[in-house]
Amino acid sequence: MSLTAKVSSLAKRIVTRLNNSCQIRVPTTRNSARSPRRRLLITFAGKLFRFNYVTPEDANRIIGFHTKEPLTIRMLKLIEPGDVLLDVGASMGVYSIPAAYSVGSTGRVVAVDADESKIARLRGNARLNGVFDRVETVVALADERSVPELGLLSLDDLFLSHQQPEPTLIKIDVDGPELQVIRGLQSTLRSNRRLRLLQIELCESNREFVDYLGDLSFKMVAFETHASRDVALLGGATAVGNAWFVRCGARS
Repeated sequence: MSLTAKVSSLAKRIVTRLNNSCQIRVPTTRNSARSPRRRLLITFAGKLFRFNYVTPEDANRIIGFHTKEPLTIRMLKLIEPGDVLLDVGASMGVYSIPAAYSVGSTGRVVAVDADESKIARLRGNARLNGVFDRVETVVALADERSVPELGLLSLDDLFLSHQQPEPTLIKIDVDGPELQVIRGLQSTLRSNRRLRLLQIELCESNREFVDYLGDLSFKMVAFETHASRDVALLGGATAVGNAWFVRCGARS
Protein backbone atom coordinates (compact mmCIF):
# COMPACT_ATOMS: atom_id res chain seq x y z
CA MET A 1 0.00 0.00 0.00
CA SER A 2 1.39 3.40 -0.97
CA LEU A 3 2.08 6.09 1.59
CA THR A 4 -0.82 8.16 0.23
CA ALA A 5 -3.26 5.24 0.63
CA LYS A 6 -2.05 4.60 4.19
CA VAL A 7 -2.53 8.27 5.14
CA SER A 8 -6.04 8.28 3.60
CA SER A 9 -7.01 5.10 5.44
CA LEU A 10 -5.70 6.46 8.73
CA ALA A 11 -7.57 9.75 8.21
CA LYS A 12 -10.85 7.90 7.61
CA ARG A 13 -10.43 5.90 10.82
CA ILE A 14 -9.71 9.06 12.82
CA VAL A 15 -12.79 10.82 11.40
CA THR A 16 -14.97 7.79 12.18
CA ARG A 17 -13.75 7.69 15.78
CA LEU A 18 -14.35 11.43 16.20
CA ASN A 19 -17.87 11.15 14.82
CA ASN A 20 -18.67 8.25 17.14
CA SER A 21 -17.28 10.06 20.18
CA CYS A 22 -19.34 13.20 19.44
CA GLN A 23 -22.75 11.54 19.20
CA ILE A 24 -25.31 12.92 21.66
CA ARG A 25 -27.03 10.18 23.60
CA VAL A 26 -30.32 11.09 25.23
CA PRO A 27 -31.21 8.87 28.19
CA THR A 28 -34.50 7.11 27.67
CA THR A 29 -36.95 5.36 29.90
CA ARG A 30 -39.32 2.50 29.25
CA ASN A 31 -42.08 3.45 26.79
CA SER A 32 -40.28 6.69 25.93
CA ALA A 33 -40.85 5.99 22.24
CA ARG A 34 -44.58 6.11 22.86
CA SER A 35 -44.65 9.01 25.32
CA PRO A 36 -41.48 11.13 25.16
CA ARG A 37 -41.13 13.63 27.98
CA ARG A 38 -41.11 17.23 26.85
CA ARG A 39 -41.14 20.45 28.86
CA LEU A 40 -42.57 23.95 28.52
CA LEU A 41 -42.25 26.94 30.83
CA ILE A 42 -44.68 29.65 31.96
CA THR A 43 -44.39 32.57 34.34
CA PHE A 44 -47.03 33.69 36.81
CA ALA A 45 -46.88 35.94 39.87
CA GLY A 46 -43.18 36.49 39.26
CA LYS A 47 -42.37 32.77 39.37
CA LEU A 48 -41.25 30.38 36.65
CA PHE A 49 -43.21 27.12 36.39
CA ARG A 50 -42.05 24.03 34.52
CA PHE A 51 -44.46 21.56 32.97
CA ASN A 52 -43.72 18.15 31.53
CA TYR A 53 -46.24 17.26 28.87
CA VAL A 54 -47.02 14.33 26.60
CA THR A 55 -49.93 15.20 24.32
CA PRO A 56 -50.52 18.14 21.94
CA GLU A 57 -53.54 18.97 24.12
CA ASP A 58 -51.21 19.40 27.10
CA ALA A 59 -48.89 21.61 25.08
CA ASN A 60 -51.77 23.82 23.91
CA ARG A 61 -52.95 24.27 27.49
CA ILE A 62 -49.50 25.40 28.59
CA ILE A 63 -48.85 27.66 25.59
CA GLY A 64 -52.28 29.28 25.96
CA PHE A 65 -51.98 29.82 29.72
CA HIS A 66 -52.08 33.63 29.58
CA THR A 67 -54.33 34.05 26.54
CA LYS A 68 -56.92 31.29 26.32
CA GLU A 69 -58.87 32.05 29.51
CA PRO A 70 -58.04 35.51 30.90
CA LEU A 71 -60.90 35.24 33.41
CA THR A 72 -59.21 32.17 34.90
CA ILE A 73 -55.97 34.14 35.20
CA ARG A 74 -57.91 36.86 37.03
CA MET A 75 -59.23 34.20 39.38
CA LEU A 76 -55.72 32.92 40.07
CA LYS A 77 -54.66 36.46 40.94
CA LEU A 78 -57.37 36.58 43.61
CA ILE A 79 -55.89 33.61 45.47
CA GLU A 80 -54.44 34.43 48.88
CA PRO A 81 -52.27 32.43 51.30
CA GLY A 82 -54.46 29.95 53.15
CA ASP A 83 -57.05 29.64 50.37
CA VAL A 84 -58.43 26.29 49.25
CA LEU A 85 -59.08 25.89 45.51
CA LEU A 86 -61.25 23.07 44.22
CA ASP A 87 -60.23 22.55 40.58
CA VAL A 88 -62.66 20.15 38.89
CA GLY A 89 -61.36 19.20 35.45
CA ALA A 90 -57.80 19.99 36.50
CA SER A 91 -56.20 18.02 33.64
CA MET A 92 -52.39 18.03 33.94
CA GLY A 93 -52.35 20.98 36.31
CA VAL A 94 -51.64 24.07 34.24
CA TYR A 95 -53.85 26.14 36.59
CA SER A 96 -53.62 23.96 39.71
CA ILE A 97 -49.82 24.25 39.98
CA PRO A 98 -49.61 28.08 39.98
CA ALA A 99 -52.59 28.10 42.37
CA ALA A 100 -50.73 25.75 44.71
CA TYR A 101 -47.85 28.22 44.80
CA SER A 102 -50.21 31.10 45.61
CA VAL A 103 -52.11 29.36 48.45
CA GLY A 104 -48.87 29.02 50.36
CA SER A 105 -47.97 26.46 52.97
CA THR A 106 -51.27 26.92 54.83
CA GLY A 107 -53.50 26.48 51.78
CA ARG A 108 -54.53 23.60 49.58
CA VAL A 109 -55.50 22.76 46.01
CA VAL A 110 -57.91 19.86 45.53
CA ALA A 111 -57.45 18.78 41.91
CA VAL A 112 -60.10 16.52 40.39
CA ASP A 113 -60.12 14.84 36.99
CA ALA A 114 -61.73 11.74 35.50
CA ASP A 115 -58.57 10.79 33.57
CA GLU A 116 -56.03 8.91 35.68
CA SER A 117 -53.21 9.63 33.23
CA LYS A 118 -53.83 13.39 33.51
CA ILE A 119 -53.86 13.18 37.29
CA ALA A 120 -50.57 11.28 37.14
CA ARG A 121 -49.04 14.07 35.02
CA LEU A 122 -50.45 16.68 37.40
CA ARG A 123 -48.81 14.96 40.36
CA GLY A 124 -45.52 14.84 38.49
CA ASN A 125 -45.74 18.54 37.64
CA ALA A 126 -46.60 19.39 41.26
CA ARG A 127 -43.48 17.53 42.38
CA LEU A 128 -41.40 19.21 39.65
CA ASN A 129 -42.46 22.66 40.90
CA GLY A 130 -42.05 21.96 44.61
CA VAL A 131 -45.76 22.17 45.55
CA PHE A 132 -46.55 18.45 45.81
CA ASP A 133 -47.44 18.76 49.51
CA ARG A 134 -50.06 21.45 48.73
CA VAL A 135 -52.00 19.45 46.12
CA GLU A 136 -54.54 16.73 46.82
CA THR A 137 -55.57 14.77 43.73
CA VAL A 138 -58.81 12.86 43.18
CA VAL A 139 -59.68 10.67 40.20
CA ALA A 140 -63.42 11.16 39.84
CA LEU A 141 -66.32 11.04 37.44
CA ALA A 142 -68.20 14.27 36.92
CA ASP A 143 -71.53 13.43 38.52
CA GLU A 144 -73.12 12.25 41.74
CA ARG A 145 -71.29 8.90 41.47
CA SER A 146 -68.04 10.80 41.65
CA VAL A 147 -65.53 8.76 43.64
CA PRO A 148 -66.78 5.21 44.15
CA GLU A 149 -63.30 3.81 44.78
CA LEU A 150 -63.04 6.10 47.84
CA GLY A 151 -66.52 5.27 49.06
CA LEU A 152 -67.76 8.76 48.20
CA LEU A 153 -71.16 9.40 46.67
CA SER A 154 -70.32 12.89 45.45
CA LEU A 155 -67.71 15.62 45.66
CA ASP A 156 -69.79 16.94 48.57
CA ASP A 157 -68.51 14.01 50.60
CA LEU A 158 -64.92 15.25 50.27
CA PHE A 159 -65.84 18.34 52.27
CA LEU A 160 -68.82 17.32 54.40
CA SER A 161 -66.82 14.37 55.74
CA HIS A 162 -63.93 16.79 56.48
CA GLN A 163 -61.56 14.80 54.29
CA GLN A 164 -60.65 18.17 52.78
CA PRO A 165 -61.05 21.74 54.07
CA GLU A 166 -63.96 23.68 52.59
CA PRO A 167 -63.02 25.46 49.35
CA THR A 168 -62.76 29.23 49.22
CA LEU A 169 -62.69 29.17 45.41
CA ILE A 170 -64.06 26.63 42.93
CA LYS A 171 -63.20 26.23 39.24
CA ILE A 172 -65.21 23.77 37.14
CA ASP A 173 -64.31 22.95 33.53
CA VAL A 174 -65.30 19.43 32.50
CA ASP A 175 -66.39 19.99 28.88
CA GLY A 176 -70.08 19.25 29.24
CA PRO A 177 -71.32 17.78 32.53
CA GLU A 178 -70.74 20.90 34.64
CA LEU A 179 -74.33 20.84 35.91
CA GLN A 180 -73.86 17.30 37.23
CA VAL A 181 -70.78 18.50 39.11
CA ILE A 182 -72.81 21.32 40.66
CA ARG A 183 -75.50 18.88 41.72
CA GLY A 184 -72.84 16.78 43.41
CA LEU A 185 -71.65 19.89 45.28
CA GLN A 186 -74.96 21.46 46.24
CA SER A 187 -74.66 20.79 49.98
CA THR A 188 -71.21 22.37 50.05
CA LEU A 189 -72.48 25.36 48.07
CA ARG A 190 -75.41 25.84 50.45
CA SER A 191 -73.46 25.56 53.70
CA ASN A 192 -69.96 26.83 52.89
CA ARG A 193 -69.77 30.49 53.87
CA ARG A 194 -66.04 30.63 53.15
CA LEU A 195 -66.62 30.32 49.39
CA ARG A 196 -65.79 33.63 47.70
CA LEU A 197 -65.99 32.72 44.04
CA LEU A 198 -67.33 29.97 41.80
CA GLN A 199 -66.12 29.82 38.18
CA ILE A 200 -67.83 27.51 35.70
CA GLU A 201 -67.39 26.93 31.99
CA LEU A 202 -70.85 27.37 30.52
CA CYS A 203 -72.18 25.83 27.35
CA GLU A 204 -74.90 27.56 25.37
CA SER A 205 -77.69 26.43 27.70
CA ASN A 206 -76.37 28.62 30.51
CA ARG A 207 -79.84 29.69 31.67
CA GLU A 208 -80.16 26.30 33.36
CA PHE A 209 -77.03 27.05 35.36
CA VAL A 210 -78.23 30.53 36.28
CA ASP A 211 -81.59 29.20 37.50
CA TYR A 212 -80.10 26.25 39.38
CA LEU A 213 -77.43 28.31 41.11
CA GLY A 214 -80.01 31.02 41.79
CA ASP A 215 -81.91 28.45 43.84
CA LEU A 216 -78.67 27.95 45.79
CA SER A 217 -78.45 31.73 46.37
CA PHE A 218 -75.72 32.41 43.80
CA LYS A 219 -75.79 35.05 41.09
CA MET A 220 -73.73 35.41 37.93
CA VAL A 221 -71.60 38.56 37.97
CA ALA A 222 -69.32 38.11 34.94
CA PHE A 223 -69.12 36.14 31.71
CA GLU A 224 -66.30 35.82 29.21
CA THR A 225 -66.25 33.82 26.00
CA HIS A 226 -63.12 31.89 25.17
CA ALA A 227 -62.82 33.88 21.94
CA SER A 228 -62.70 37.25 23.70
CA ARG A 229 -60.48 38.82 26.34
CA ASP A 230 -63.21 41.21 27.39
CA VAL A 231 -65.15 40.51 30.54
CA ALA A 232 -68.80 41.49 30.26
CA LEU A 233 -71.46 41.76 32.92
CA LEU A 234 -74.36 39.39 32.49
CA GLY A 235 -76.45 40.54 29.56
CA GLY A 236 -77.97 37.45 28.02
CA ALA A 237 -74.68 36.04 26.76
CA THR A 238 -75.06 32.43 25.64
CA ALA A 239 -71.71 31.65 24.01
CA VAL A 240 -69.34 29.07 25.44
CA GLY A 241 -67.05 30.60 28.01
CA ASN A 242 -66.33 31.08 31.71
CA ALA A 243 -68.74 32.61 34.19
CA TRP A 244 -68.26 33.91 37.72
CA PHE A 245 -70.86 33.31 40.42
CA VAL A 246 -70.91 34.76 43.93
CA ARG A 247 -73.32 34.29 46.80
CA CYS A 248 -76.21 36.74 46.71
CA GLY A 249 -75.45 39.63 49.00
CA ALA A 250 -71.68 39.13 48.68
CA ARG A 251 -69.39 41.61 46.98
CA SER A 252 -68.57 40.73 43.36
